[in-house]
Amino acid sequence: MGLDIGLEQSGRFQVVACVEKEPAFCATIRANQGRYDMDNQNIAIDGPVRLDSTDGYHITTRDVFVDMDERVAHSRAPVDGTMPLGHFSADRMSADLERHIVRLDGHARLHIVQRRARAAR
Repeated sequence: MGLDIGLEQSGRFQVVACVEKEPAFCATIRANQGRYDMDNQNIAIDGPVRLDSTDGYHITTRDVFVDMDERVAHSRAPVDGTMPLGHFSADRMSADLERHIVRLDGHARLHIVQRRARAAR
């Protein structure tokens, strides 16, 4: 997984991660502030977070921990977002970045927009 960590021109914290086996897939994490532990390959983000991926997922949450070695991310706050089939929300989320799996935990809700579901076939 390629990883680029830096600051946008606005001074916001930004992480861009691309899967090397699938160069067309990248995820961008944007936040007002974050800490990157280079020794342990961990990213801790306190406050609002926006994650956008090239495969159509847009997630908003806060207080996220990313383990780059394990390729996983966890939020400690409510999450909501959109995907090609509709939109979703939950009390928190965990994500397997390598396998492109997002797990919603606690009061998970999914609203499928039928026109989008038919178009995705």
